Amino acid sequence: TLWSCLYLCLNVFLLQNIDKIRHVSSQVLVIHGTNDEIVDLSHGKRLWELAKEKYDPLWVKGGGHCNLETYPEYIKHLRKFINAMEKLSLTNPPPKQLTNEPSITEPKHHRCLRLGKR
Repeated sequence: TLWSCLYLCLNVFLLQNIDKIRHVSSQVLVIHGTNDEIVDLSHGKRLWELAKEKYDPLWVKGGGHCNLETYPEYIKHLRKFINAMEKLSLTNPPPKQLTNEPSITEPKHHRCLRLGKR
């Protein structure tokens, strides 16, 4: 069925993230809604568990897949993370000069994934 195909496709995408997180050497912030109807909370928790440099995760109680920014704790936690990263960058400057060129060649998708349910 269509839902079986979508479930399989999403799992392949999520498993790729699980494989890639092991190679991330910077601080990792995971924010995930507890009521995400597209990506199960267990995937977010697993990504956080596998991250080398973990930052305090935020599990947004009642948050779905595309509405986390409407929760006050989301903005508060994101600000806290950004402030911590700014402080870290002042005490530990990057070892090499940054360039304007992207280091990842994969296409970027900035759309929220929504699947219609019947």
